[in-house]
Amino acid sequence: MFFQLPQLGSLLVLLAALAIFYVARQRRRRRFALRYASAELLRDQPRARAWRRHIPAALFLFTLALLIGGLMKPAVMVREPTDEALVIVTMDVSASMWATDMYPSRMEASKAAAELFVDQLPPKMRVGVVSFSETSYLNQAPTTNHDAVKKAISKLYPRTGTAIGHGLELSLDTVSNVMGDLPYVQDGEFAPAIVVLLTDGENTDGPSPLEVVDAAVQRGVRVYTIGVGSPESSTVHVGNAPIQARLDETTLKELARLTNAKYYNASTEKDLRAVYQTLTTQLITRLQPAEISFLFIAAAFVFGVCAILFAVIWNNRLP
Repeated sequence: MFFQLPQLGSLLVLLAALAIFYVARQRRRRRFALRYASAELLRDQPRARAWRRHIPAALFLFTLALLIGGLMKPAVMVREPTDEALVIVTMDVSASMWATDMYPSRMEASKAAAELFVDQLPPKMRVGVVSFSETSYLNQAPTTNHDAVKKAISKLYPRTGTAIGHGLELSLDTVSNVMGDLPYVQDGEFAPAIVVLLTDGENTDGPSPLEVVDAAVQRGVRVYTIGVGSPESSTVHVGNAPIQARLDETTLKELARLTNAKYYNASTEKDLRAVYQTLTTQLITRLQPAEISFLFIAAAFVFGVCAILFAVIWNNRLP
């Protein structure tokens, strides 16, 4: 917790002066009572009554302290979703994406789920599309025109090769081109940009994605990864042609772990839709101060009422 107007804390000096004045006044009254009261009368006065008459005054002072705290605008830092951010949808368009183990194919199921994902994003969120096969392609520069983004996704079609490293590299370059050179961040801090990377295979061309991911780690760009298919080597059929495919889950999990993101596996078109729907709830957040003055004011009201009640019940007067 912190105070947005800490300079108002100087009012606590006045509160301390009021407390000193009360203590001094009570001592003066006690000396006056000792001078004119008999010893028998003082001995007969209940001790509980002697100290409890100070409780209303103490509660009143505490009420004032809470009100001063409220004036200082106390706040806590909370994470809130932000729609003014950047998402790069990075999709595998290798030949194995023609496989029909998803309806009507891995490619079409992935495109449909990605388009639904874009539909659910906040209107102000910028979205770009990158695809990769033997190399990488910027299919849509980041924009808030989500219809253009969905159109770019709908035009994707499989090629050959699987250059995951190239796809991640182009995605991070696109983030830099849009947002400038992002500053280096400390652990637990994130840039207002993420990459959502989907693939059904393993890196066969270009640099290893684990060599490229350092740029994302250093600048707080989270890389959420989606694996389609099985980590076991399997044969998928594209028409009459068999293609050997194996999902490299180990690399995808490591990419997500290094960037403080998550890895998801999708073996059906329903899984794909569920993954993208989950992602919309885990997108970019930023730390924002949330004012909690109302808690101080509510507590001051409660303690103030207690001070009045005790003063009237015990002392037959207001504090």
